[in-house]
This record gives sequence, C-alpha cells and structure tokens, in this order.
Amino acid sequence: VTEAAEPCDVEVTPIREQLLRLQLTGPRAHRVLQNVLVLGEQPGAAAAGGLGGNQVWAGLGELRTVASLPSGCVLSLTVQDPRASFPPTKPSRLFADHQQQPQHTSGSGSEPLSSAAAGLHAHSTGSAGVLTLDDVLSLAGGWPPTAAQSRLWDGEYRAASSAAADADRRLYTRPQATPAKKRPRTDARPPLEVEILLVQRASSLSRGFASGWDIVLPARWGMAFWMSLVYSGARAIGQREVAKLRTEQALNNFPDDYPDTQAYRSQAASVSQQLLERHLRRPPAKRVSFDRLAVSQPFGPSWPRLLGLESPPADRTAALEPPADQPYFVLRGADRLAAVRAAPSANRHDGLAQPRVATGPALPANALVRFTVRLLQRGNADQFAMVCEPHQADYERWANDPHNWHGFQEPVAKQQAPGPSRRVIGYVVAGGYSYIRGNGFGIGYASAVDVKNLLDAGRRQWRTPASFVLVRNVRSATYRPAVLSVTD
Repeated sequence: VTEAAEPCDVEVTPIREQLLRLQLTGPRAHRVLQNVLVLGEQPGAAAAGGLGGNQVWAGLGELRTVASLPSGCVLSLTVQDPRASFPPTKPSRLFADHQQQPQHTSGSGSEPLSSAAAGLHAHSTGSAGVLTLDDVLSLAGGWPPTAAQSRLWDGEYRAASSAAADADRRLYTRPQATPAKKRPRTDARPPLEVEILLVQRASSLSRGFASGWDIVLPARWGMAFWMSLVYSGARAIGQREVAKLRTEQALNNFPDDYPDTQAYRSQAASVSQQLLERHLRRPPAKRVSFDRLAVSQPFGPSWPRLLGLESPPADRTAALEPPADQPYFVLRGADRLAAVRAAPSANRHDGLAQPRVATGPALPANALVRFTVRLLQRGNADQFAMVCEPHQADYERWANDPHNWHGFQEPVAKQQAPGPSRRVIGYVVAGGYSYIRGNGFGIGYASAVDVKNLLDAGRRQWRTPASFVLVRNVRSATYRPAVLSVTD
C-alpha cells in the first residue's frame, strides 16, 4: 500500500468450522465426481449476465482429465442432496465418448447463453444453451467470473445449509443389505439442494499426475458426499499418503518442510524425542551405533549447527532442542536465489583454461536454500539423509564408470569416529523412492554459502553436472552419487 492510497478499514471474520474441504486426486477424480453430483436449480447466473457454474459443469461430461482445465479455476455448483440418490452406480473404468451426460434438472443448464458466451456454439444436437467440451475449453483464456459466484460466503446461507443437512437426515432410512437401490424417502418433497465450490488443483508434473478437484462444502455435509464418493470408487487415504503425493511433486508439507517457522521447530523437537525414545527401547546390541557411523544428527537436523552457529554436542544420541530465537532463515524468490545459482559467463569453447564464474553480493552465513536431490543410481534419499560435498576423486570415479559406480563406504570405526569423511552441507527433510522419476528423490535444505561454493567448484573443474553431490542415509555407511537442484 502506497502513501497516496486512501485509508480503508479491513475486517477479517473467521469462519472456522463453517466450511469443510474434500480432495479428489487421480486420473478418475473427474469421472467419480460427475457420477456423484446431480445438478439442481442455480439462481443468479442468468440474471448476472454470464455463464453459471452448472452450465459449465454440464459441458464437462466428456472431460478425461482435470489437468486440461485452467489452473485453479473455480466452479460454483448447486447440486441435489447426494443421499437422495444413494448409493450411486459405480462408473465404468472404460471411457466412452458416446456416454451420456449426468442427469440434471432443468436449471441453469437449460438457460440460454448470455452475451458473455457470445462466440460459443450450441450442442451438436441443436439444443440451445447446452455447452460442449470444446465450448468449455475455449474459456481457458478468460474463465467466466460468474461461474465462481457462490452464496457460501454468506454467513446466513452457511448456517441455513448446515441446519438443513441435519434436518433432512431423518428423511432417509437405513440402506437395506440386499438390493443396492436408492434410499426411499418418507415424504414427497423434492431433494434438498446445496451450493458447493469446485477448485481445480493443478500439478507440476507431466500428464496431470496428482491433479484433481477440491470440493468446498458447508459444515455437516461432509458425510453425505463422502459416502457417495466412496461408493463411486474413491478411496480414503491418510496424511502419510498425502505427504508422499506432495513430495512426488516436489512440494513442501507444512510444517515438516518449513525449517524457518515456529511450528517446524516444535514439530521437529517432538519427532526427535520420539525417535530417541524408540532408539533407547532397543537393547544396546540391537541399536544402530551412530558414533561408529560418524552420524552427528541421527534424529533430525540442527540447522544452527549446520550453519556453524552452534557447536556440536558431546552426546550424538541426544534429542533436538528448539532454539530460543531464530538464528537462521531461508532464501526464497528467484531474485535472491539467482545469487546462489550464479551461472558462469563463459563456456568451454571460449578458449579459457578456467570458466569465469559470475560474482554477486555476498551471501549471509545464516541463510538456507531449498533444494531437490535426485540419486543417479540405486538407493534412496530417506528423511534426515546427509547431503555431502564430494571430492574431485569421487566425481572422477563416477564419471569414468557412471553406470556401475554406486558410491563408496564410510570406514566404520571401532569406537567413536571423529566425523564423516565428507563435509555435510545439507539435510533431506522429505524423501524416498520416487515412482514418477524411477529413482531416489528428496527435498531438503542446505547452507546457501556451501551450495554456492559447490556450484562454483563444479564449474571450475568442468563437472557435468556441476551440482554433483553425495547422499548418505543416517543408518547407512554408503555415499550415493546424486544431483542437487536449487529450487524456490
């Protein structure tokens, strides 16, 4: 806000426990949702002079993947109570182009197209006002704002919808164990209708992996839609699977992957204490000897120690303690990370003995950068794995035989080892085997100064790739070759 701007009062009203969200992820997310939702009457779209959400949704019956839609597009739908048509028929896994559109009432789907959709053609059958899939996809450059207008932001409507969900629940009897028929109603009233929001969730991976729909509902409507989605083929997953999907997309999970937040420090201290207690419950002969493996932080990284702001403790098998203040931070933004990447200004064909490495402002010693690491051969990058700076001999051994050199073993000491043979520059906070990439993959944080020095050394020594690193898990003595990429 500039000084010339006029002052204004902003009021923030929390609506916690008044809305809930369901997430559908996968290639059949749209198909399942089309099978569950039965459109109702949508008021206000035609009066607003634009396309309503029900009109747009009716034209998406033949859509194969949600990834074809604009990223983050929003649809406001008025749908019937899914309990009125429970249990739904499970859709076929085979997609048929001639499949009929889902049934819907004569609401906004039969209204004539407004001036906002003047260029869109009618359905091939000649029925006016019905959009085809080509019509909807042509809106990608200018998604109609009227399709996202919803009454869910009205507090009175949310309260009335939540109360109606409980009042209408008694109208449905318990489903019989024999035939899978629709639940009989005890009266002749039309099914209850409710407004929902659909938010397209894009994916950063190819072919739309992990894309889907976010369904925003009024409170107390979750179980009604949940049961219909499950009966249509959806499967419930836990937080661990959700975290795995985000890791596959190289996305962070809050708070586990945000080391510069108070929530992360509290979570890391709790997880470290749990891992320490599990470690001490084992008999001494059955425990992993981290002292002999020269692993200084087996139960979670200490970022101040990594950055040299604290001295390492005498006992390596100690739990993490959250720092009293925030002695470090994470560099974010393309302009700030440009100083870390600092691409060279010359190449091998310039006739120079050494490449000229671009210089920039000095990086702060207490700065971290986010990175992704991909293993070049076998092995995984597990949680808390150490990312180490290689020697030139390590790179030469890999470059001479990249298909057969899988790393080397850390010499295991008979007593307490003084430290790892390779200097640690970062740690993996989330990782494992990536089914998309076909090898080990992880997300972590490293010292900005050390990453900058690593890239500069790799360019001066003509390494390909310049970000060649070694990754070692806390329970292993093997250093694995990998490639590090600085990300935002």
